[in-house]
Amino acid sequence: MKDFRYFILQYNVRKLYRDLMKTVYKSKNVEARNELIDHIKREFVANKGVEKPEKIEYLISVGRQQHTSIKSMIDMIS
Repeated sequence: MKDFRYFILQYNVRKLYRDLMKTVYKSKNVEARNELIDHIKREFVANKGVEKPEKIEYLISVGRQQHTSIKSMIDMIS
């Protein structure tokens, strides 16, 4: 049985995915955008089976750091 913490983590994972996609779609370079989209999708699919809350929290924090990097990169290019 999944507890409340698990559902909160699911929400955070989905929010991170949406935030990443919104940021990537702001890129004007179509090639780079498509590469980033593919990379993001691969990462989320690769970690789909993770069930330990500690591991999920770690992956979310890594994803947020990568989001910050992607966002600053896209802002510099635009």
